[in-house]
Amino acid sequence: MFQLLTAVLSLATAQANNPAPPTIGLSPEAMAAAEDVGTINRRQLNALEPKRSRLPNHPYTHTDFTAYSLEWGETRLGLAQIRVGILPRVQVGTIPAGLAFGVLNGNAKVNFLRVGPFDMAATAAHFRYGRDQFDASSTQLGGTASLQVVPKWSLHVTGRWQSTGASGIPNLNDNPWLLETFAPDVQSQAEQAEATGLVSQEEVINRAQNEYGDRFLQAQAVTLKVATDLRLNRRDSIIIQAQANVHSALDTNMDLDAVAAEDRFAAMAIEGVEAEGIADTYITSVAWQFSWHRADLRLGVGMSSVPGAWVTQTADFAWRFGGKTRRTETRMTRTWKSNRRDLRRASHGRAPAPEAT
Repeated sequence: MFQLLTAVLSLATAQANNPAPPTIGLSPEAMAAAEDVGTINRRQLNALEPKRSRLPNHPYTHTDFTAYSLEWGETRLGLAQIRVGILPRVQVGTIPAGLAFGVLNGNAKVNFLRVGPFDMAATAAHFRYGRDQFDASSTQLGGTASLQVVPKWSLHVTGRWQSTGASGIPNLNDNPWLLETFAPDVQSQAEQAEATGLVSQEEVINRAQNEYGDRFLQAQAVTLKVATDLRLNRRDSIIIQAQANVHSALDTNMDLDAVAAEDRFAAMAIEGVEAEGIADTYITSVAWQFSWHRADLRLGVGMSSVPGAWVTQTADFAWRFGGKTRRTETRMTRTWKSNRRDLRRASHGRAPAPEAT
């Protein structure tokens, strides 16, 4: 009996020392004065649609003239290039049209430094074409620094070294069109020689092959590029770019004037490798960039020392998918569409409308 009494007293003492927490709630007067928060209507819900034009700008959205790379898992299918983010801040790419014509090519960018608003990246690209006794290649190495001056405005500076070389000439017997470019008088000489019965056309062409087969060309250039982008929102941006060669060098034993005189496209290519100095190599442009959820479109105008070269900066279309940013936007859009379906059902009396929060 004494033990039972002791247990009851202990329990009573514990309850006195640890009282139950008071119930928290509104008083009857407060409940009477409370107002219904109401429900959201269709117009209000439409105003909440997560369109890119309503979302805040994304400072890393542009990847071609900046130090930024595609996000991990993001793919960009452009008119000229395909690029893929294979690792965080690392992307690789290629030009499919070049591959189709036998030009092996690839490029890469590594955004190796990010300190607050400042980024730096290293870039590299290589092109190679070989056929018969002809071999051509081009190697590019460069770096880009990007600075977010203010949340909507960034500056970018790029330096690039490029070395282009070509040597030899494809077999003239298998590629007779080259005779008109590299040796326009050989074909007539071969026909005349065969008509006299002294030698065959093939022998004359073989002699020309030996003469022109040791031709080579080596060109180097250092290019400086400055760009800036003003991002109005996540969809719309204004982009200004300017670039020029600050150093050029050319070494060749080809008669480039003769080659240029015979072929218009060869003349354009030769003009490009011979150009030196800012006045002969500048490209400047201003463009508007539309960056929708999947598609990118850039349109603008510009000026350049080579007519039409500014189009490379102002005309672009690409399809982008994957990456953390777009996956997040997809989830936002799906949630909004789900709420819109609920609101439609509620308007027809099939379900309660979602409460405003």
